[in-house]
Formats: sequence, C-alpha cells, structure tokens
Amino acid sequence: MADETIGNTALQQLLYKTDLPKYKDAVTHFYYFIITGETLRVFNAVLQQAANWTELVDIRYQVGKTLTNVRVLAKQVTTELNEQGFTAVPDAQSSVVQFALYYLKHSLIQLYFSIQEQFKASLSQTTTLEDFYLLDLEEPFPQFAYRYLLVNLVKTARNKTPTTPFRINFPLASLVIKKG
Repeated sequence: MADETIGNTALQQLLYKTDLPKYKDAVTHFYYFIITGETLRVFNAVLQQAANWTELVDIRYQVGKTLTNVRVLAKQVTTELNEQGFTAVPDAQSSVVQFALYYLKHSLIQLYFSIQEQFKASLSQTTTLEDFYLLDLEEPFPQFAYRYLLVNLVKTARNKTPTTPFRINFPLASLVIKKG
C-alpha cells in the first residue's frame, strides 16, 4: 500500500492497523474496498484540513469533534452488530452484512486511533484501546488476536514500507480531497 493515491494526491497510511478478515467473494471484496478506501480518505482529509489549523484551541476542537464523530459511528455499528446477533468474527459461512459491519467497526477503530495518534501532542487527553472498548463501545476488551500496531514504528524497525500496490481512482474522490 506504499503508493496509494486518490487522483494525484499521495495518501498517508493509517497509523494503526489490525488483522481483519479477508473478503471471500466479489461482494465482500466490494465492501472491503469501499470501507478501506473511505477510511483512508477520511484520515487524509483530516490531515489536509489540519494544515489550516494554526491555534492549539482549533486543533483540539476540530480533532475532538472528529474523534467524537468516529466514536459515535463505531458505537452505532457495534450496536447494530449486537442487534443482528453477530458476535463472532466473520468466517467463510458468515453473511455479507456481518462481514461489512464487522469490517466497518474495526476500520472505524483504526481510524479513531490513527487520528488520535497523529494529533496526540496537541490533545489534552487520549483514550486507550482498552478504555475505548470498555467505556465507549461498552464491550469487553477482546482477548483474541487483534493487534493494533503503530505502523510508523514497524516501518522504522524494518526500515521499509509495505509493497502491495493499491490505487483508488474514483472520479469524484479528487473533488473530496483537494490540496490547498
């Protein structure tokens, strides 16, 4: 994912990643692609907007508002997963709805912690992953194989970047993310 672009704008990767289920067919691949692309677009849109924030109070307000919105969406998706009875990690027999909701939930969590990490020095307080699950999502902290990794530390330790090519070339996407 080293050379992801929207239009002609290079995209910064999320700072937090987790192992998410792989798509199993064309429909789940579609949801995977859309959710991944939109998560990346929103993260980069926040970074571009932040370039115009000069005052600490503006940064705290705008980032706080963004984190609140992402947290609310993650909670809504979690509630929907629970109402639908989708409590397990999706597998090959899972429905498309379960896959999409599960993937969306964890993509929102990655987005939340990537934004928080990017602006950590400017925030008066931060949330831990455990508190996010317990207090915001009202779920027990997962005891399974989900690892949220700070990608920049992994890149520095390995001194390389991921090599999987991934491009997003939606005609309207360049209207949403624009320079200046």
